[in-house]
Amino acid sequence: MGDGEANGRPAARLYILPEDVSPRLGPKAGSHGDLLIPERLLHSAYRREMDGIVGYQLMLIKTKYANSFWVGLLPVVVILVWRIYNAQHASSANVTLVVQAGMVVSAFATFGQTLRGVHKRAQAAFKASGGDAEGWIAGLAHLARLSGTEVATGLPEQIARQCGVELERLSHLVETGFPETGHYAVPAYDRQKLVPVS
Repeated sequence: MGDGEANGRPAARLYILPEDVSPRLGPKAGSHGDLLIPERLLHSAYRREMDGIVGYQLMLIKTKYANSFWVGLLPVVVILVWRIYNAQHASSANVTLVVQAGMVVSAFATFGQTLRGVHKRAQAAFKASGGDAEGWIAGLAHLARLSGTEVATGLPEQIARQCGVELERLSHLVETGFPETGHYAVPAYDRQKLVPVS
């Protein structure tokens, strides 16, 4: 992780989110290639964990995750508005409610499929770039421990299968991670020039 570039993919801008400004733990990819990394994560996650989770965020940038999110959401909204408008003109109010509920469920199912497709492309790009899948799994587990939750069920196994990590290593990666790899230093920044974002 250095000079705003990882896995051959430069980030447009790298932002450090100060620990006292936000409780956010995980890195976030922006729609313009920006990458936001919480200071708290730099203090707590080890280098291989950082490389893994930041590498995956860079693959989301590369595969235009944020753009795909909005492009996938826009047709869903248009279809919902159009179908609900048509359903309101149906002769039976009961049928209208059932139809509207069905449309909402199907629209969100379609949107979920779109997002899953984007994540699969990002995972494939992560693997193709030689990303550290073990570090990614350990990093996700570290984030979960910091937030007092658990890693999403099946996610470590899915990453392991997709990226060629031995399944026997999963419990160690999730429970222990890579404490021997040290931490990245928090870059110096001017706290007087912080710009609030929503």
